[in-house]
Amino acid sequence: MPLVAAAVCPSPPMLLPELAGGAAAELDDLRAVCDRAVGRLLAADPDGILIVGTGPETAWRRPDEYGTLAPWGVPLEVVPGRRGRPALPLSLTVGAWLLSRSVDLVPVPAGATEPAGQPGLPADPSAVMEPAATAAAVAGGDPVPVGLASLATGEPPDGCAAFGRHRCAPWRSRVALLVMGDGSAYRENPATRYGDPRAEKFDATAAGALAGADLDGLMRLDPSLAADLGVAGRAVWQALAGAASGADWRAELLYDAAPYGVGYLVAAWEPAGGRTAGGSGTMG
Repeated sequence: MPLVAAAVCPSPPMLLPELAGGAAAELDDLRAVCDRAVGRLLAADPDGILIVGTGPETAWRRPDEYGTLAPWGVPLEVVPGRRGRPALPLSLTVGAWLLSRSVDLVPVPAGATEPAGQPGLPADPSAVMEPAATAAAVAGGDPVPVGLASLATGEPPDGCAAFGRHRCAPWRSRVALLVMGDGSAYRENPATRYGDPRAEKFDATAAGALAGADLDGLMRLDPSLAADLGVAGRAVWQALAGAASGADWRAELLYDAAPYGVGYLVAAWEPAGGRTAGGSGTMG
């Protein structure tokens, strides 16, 4: 059950112009590049799109959760599915907003239940939401289910890879992943002149792995160092490595900068030679 494409994007709240206010234009280039990455994701003709971001736990998200920017001082809500409780983590809130720039997201009917034998897990991602008719061309005229999943920031690398390989990649026969996460939060900021000297090297290593579709390189990212540097993307990048195992990939790094002292990386992955992931191959 293969992975057919992946897009890696950052998830700063400033990506939303409503929150950025007068500084919105400063990230116009980043928004445009993220839109390009999402467009390539949709062009892969997936039959399901999973938005994967960091959060308080590793799990599918409930179909009635929505995101709010109120903690950042803006009464803006992102409601990708049914309105219920404002519990989506920031990464998934920004991811749903980003996807909604390219397709309409409409809620599916209520009534989804938890998968049998998995107490505590939210409903199957196919019940989370579906793009409306504007995304019909992605799947030959049918709405494409969109799901949401979170990876705990402290999830060990093997757990991240296992979630990607065994939960994300097999979700649909042609899964596309929108992977939301930032690099180091301690790059040197020109405004403060403060930074951690390890941050730039860490981000360069991550950027190189994303640019080369280097699954082993992603898996070697040190979770302890990532935590020290405030790296929000480490867990989801390693979930991507797990989901993409068993195939060869072509990757392009579309953006690599730290405009506010936080590393932002954008990449687009597609199978090389038409061979899709999700088979029996392994990393390294």
